Amino acid sequence: AHGEELVRMKETAEKAKQAAEDANMMKSRFIADMSHEIRTPLNAVIGFAQVLTSTELETSEEEKKAFGEMIMLNSELLLKLVNDILDISKIDVGKMQFDIQPTDIADLCHIAAVSASATPVPGVEIKAETTVKGLMIDTDKDRLMQVMTNLLSNAKKFTEAGSITIGVEADSEKDIVIVSVADTGCGIPAESAETVFERFKKLDAFKQG
Repeated sequence: AHGEELVRMKETAEKAKQAAEDANMMKSRFIADMSHEIRTPLNAVIGFAQVLTSTELETSEEEKKAFGEMIMLNSELLLKLVNDILDISKIDVGKMQFDIQPTDIADLCHIAAVSASATPVPGVEIKAETTVKGLMIDTDKDRLMQVMTNLLSNAKKFTEAGSITIGVEADSEKDIVIVSVADTGCGIPAESAETVFERFKKLDAFKQG
């Protein structure tokens, strides 16, 4: 019995060691991916700024305006990435704060769809389809909007044609509200459906996200 206990302890220790190594590898991949994600918009900001401040290149007012808009767009993307990293840190140390207020969930879905449509994908319609109207729930609307925006943004990356639909429905029997995002993109293989919820998991190494 004592020997069996030692074997179990050894197996537990080995599993813990493997889990730690896997977590460390995922964190290293995350840092590498995030570095790439940050470098892309940062290079754009530097490149367009160099063109705008160059004394050797002649740029029209229209070009200057376009370059300025690209700098703003990529700067906002950089800020979002940094905020995402800070959010992860807050979650890790248990300091994520929520402001819970009554919120119209259907209205929030429509706002999320409109916001996603502000940077459209050619040939892709972004719409909201809700089976409820004026449904109030207690939630942190900014955090919920962040989740919706991330789901829609991800759908946009993998949808080349068709539509992206954000929907909300209420299940009164279970007393829950279901928010969903569906798209006509490449989809997720059934065998990978659960793994996409793992931390830092990305199925396509060639896509940003």
